[in-house]
Amino acid sequence: MVSCFFSLGIFTLAIYIYRKILIMRKELKKQRAIKVIASEETDKIYKQKIAAFEAMKSAELKEYEGNKRKYEEEVKRKLNAYAQHQKAKEEYELRQHKHNAEIDRFKQLFEQGEPKAVERYIEIVLGNSNYPDEIKKDFKVQFEKESKTMIVCHKLPSYKKVP
Repeated sequence: MVSCFFSLGIFTLAIYIYRKILIMRKELKKQRAIKVIASEETDKIYKQKIAAFEAMKSAELKEYEGNKRKYEEEVKRKLNAYAQHQKAKEEYELRQHKHNAEIDRFKQLFEQGEPKAVERYIEIVLGNSNYPDEIKKDFKVQFEKESKTMIVCHKLPSYKKVP
């Protein structure tokens, strides 16, 4: 009987150990399954975050491209405006140079006593002078170089019309 009891004890011990092994295996499978599920959920979350990042990157890239295009158009517009300004400036400076050369030539002729230049100068002075409304700015000018005499013909109103 001792051997039976002993055999029964070993058998019980073997069953106990076997159950423990089964429980441990089940627990190990459960932990592996949890890890797989967690890994799948992590992968799913990771893939969602990657997709969200890619969408955000795509949207930002489109916005960047749009802003870049607007910037390039603005730069082109400003360069064109600058080129037009430079051209207008050069034309203005050319006209100014010609005008100043004409004035210098006129001054030189006036200082030399050239009759046409002196007459033109006197016409400019008389034309820019202020007169009462009764006096019209209608006069004829003649300069004699030899005698250095200026003749101004101007029609004046009668003394009755002058205040």
